[in-house]
Amino acid sequence: MRAFNRRWGKIPGLAIYFTILWLLVWTGAGTWKAKRIRRDPHVLVAASTMRGRERGQRLEGSARIVDGIDVKALIRKKYGWQMRLLERFSRGGDSSVTIEIADR
Repeated sequence: MRAFNRRWGKIPGLAIYFTILWLLVWTGAGTWKAKRIRRDPHVLVAASTMRGRERGQRLEGSARIVDGIDVKALIRKKYGWQMRLLERFSRGGDSSVTIEIADR
């Protein structure tokens, strides 16, 4: 996923994990991707490596932060022990947000 950054004029690549139900992103509430989406909902989505290097065609979309969806449970169901391990060793509390990405 790429969220536009007006300060540097660049579009930083961000690795995300998702469950194929519709495109939902789980991230920290204070991350730059969440802050950029609050300011500008226009995003580009492409298949990528786990380091954010694009491996496919970019698709335009519109993102918004949503409440009431337990995306962690969906990711836990898909990734099982890997997600539980990530939760065990992650820093900080549970200050995360869910971002929904739809076709523009």
